[in-house]
Amino acid sequence: MTYMLTGARLSEILMPKFSWADIDFENERFRLPIRKGNKSSEFPLDEVLLEIFRELKQNPYEKYNTKDAKADSQYPFPFTPDYISHKISRLMAEAGIDASTHDLRDSFVSHLIYLGFNLEDVSKLAGHSSIKVTEQHYFKQLEDRRREMLSSLGEHIQDAAKTLTKNADNEGSRVVDPDTLSDTAIDDLLSGPSRIRTWNRRIMSPAL
Repeated sequence: MTYMLTGARLSEILMPKFSWADIDFENERFRLPIRKGNKSSEFPLDEVLLEIFRELKQNPYEKYNTKDAKADSQYPFPFTPDYISHKISRLMAEAGIDASTHDLRDSFVSHLIYLGFNLEDVSKLAGHSSIKVTEQHYFKQLEDRRREMLSSLGEHIQDAAKTLTKNADNEGSRVVDPDTLSDTAIDDLLSGPSRIRTWNRRIMSPAL
């Protein structure tokens, strides 16, 4: 769950990179101190992640003390990357899901894109070196989101056109289909004080 909520790479929330010192419960923020390129990132804590960390603080993983996990109270997740990678792969397989730890990171970024988050914010949360990197790795998701947005815009315009057509007579407006007008006719209409509404766009005159 933590990987899906943070977009962290495999080792970024494990010991020794990520410790309790990186979680600010009072201000509800946390940071990933060592990311790719030796950069750090700081984020707000959402309610779900905050509850996870509070639970871990009260019931730490101190019972683990093997070659793959060290009982150390300074780390929320005192495990090695190999241990977590195999653990998650096994759990995924048991659930009939063909996915790896990195797929959880991809899920995090993809969901942010589909939810319409600003690409710059998505890039920062993912810890990418630039927006260009995000665009390259998540081109399909971005294209899907753009297609969805344009589709929504088209539906909105169609609905607005229907409403405008219905109310045109009451407002003393003229409703025209641009495909039936010549350039000269359109210029004549725009030059007057009339309010012009088309099937595909709304034009106000004299205040466009």
